[in-house]
Amino acid sequence: EETRQQRIDELDIENHRLRQLLNSSLSQVDSLSNEIRYLSFYLSHNRRRYRDLEVEYESLLFQYNCIRADVNHLQSYED
Repeated sequence: EETRQQRIDELDIENHRLRQLLNSSLSQVDSLSNEIRYLSFYLSHNRRRYRDLEVEYESLLFQYNCIRADVNHLQSYED
């Protein structure tokens, strides 16, 4: 009977340890999940920002080329 009770106590201790490990693991999963959501949002935001900058760059390049063409045109009058 004592051996049986001893075994039950050991199993209770092991069960408790495993529950703590499970809770800790679940907590880590939650933390990682939150971090992934944040990084996903951040990545999405950066992609939008990159596209905005691309559009802005193309616009500035077009303006530059127009000004360059005007300068070349004016220089041709000077020659």
